[in-house]
Amino acid sequence: VLDMDSAHHSVDMKNVLIDFYGGFNDICSALQVFDSIADAAKDIVSINAIMKAYVNASCNTQCIELFHRLSEINATLMADSITFATALKACAQLSDGAEGAVIHALLKSEACQPLLQHS
Repeated sequence: VLDMDSAHHSVDMKNVLIDFYGGFNDICSALQVFDSIADAAKDIVSINAIMKAYVNASCNTQCIELFHRLSEINATLMADSITFATALKACAQLSDGAEGAVIHALLKSEACQPLLQHS
């Protein structure tokens, strides 16, 4: 893994690396890159990339936990359609219909409607 402490690595580049490592089910490297991004700098692309990496590595519980912690990580983060789709995929892989219903209800809620219209 590249030295992620280097200031010259942008969040966009780190997001690409998270997706890259996640595509090879290398969740350890993906997490190392993700963790190298300051919480305040993490964007929804960062979240979606690590959630996808979790799902690819069959770490579905961690994916769902991350989905529920978005506002703890960065108060400005708002789930988009990719975030919801990835969380629902994790629920499906866990055969967790109850959690899927909770996430589906959030998706249908008024608070999410403006977001989904702009996705």
